[in-house]
Amino acid sequence: MVWAFTWFQAIVYVAGSQSITPPEVVHKTSVISDGNRYAALDKACKITKDMYKDADAFSIGKPADTAKTAPIDVYVQQYPGKYYVYHQLQFDQYTGKLLHVKNHKERNFGEKLITANYDIHVGAILGIPGKIIAFLASFVCMLLPLSGFLIWYGRTFKKKAKA
Repeated sequence: MVWAFTWFQAIVYVAGSQSITPPEVVHKTSVISDGNRYAALDKACKITKDMYKDADAFSIGKPADTAKTAPIDVYVQQYPGKYYVYHQLQFDQYTGKLLHVKNHKERNFGEKLITANYDIHVGAILGIPGKIIAFLASFVCMLLPLSGFLIWYGRTFKKKAKA
């Protein structure tokens, strides 16, 4: 529901952050120049690796806007299997200069709650015990309509006993 309905996401944010003020979203822009965009990607990758040596995964996206001013967005995941703990970096797409960093610790509880949506649903937020609990809950939910159908079928098409 958080992904599908913005009004529901706003409710979750307000409940988690205890504030109606939305979080600050920083959109830095690149300065159009004749720089080598592929070298800028390499530089952004190197800077990111140097800043987060213990990172588990990186997601580096090539900017795809028509105005050619979007930054390179880099997401750094530090803990394996936990997608909600990530850091966001923005780089100039022409020079590879670091424009902005937003670490996970800078987010308030409402932002963390929204980004943890996937991890909560698959149980990753609690590690292996959480995944087992999520599996069992999903398994029970799968069995309910199946057992309901079997009970209905048994009652509807029951053979009459001979007297």
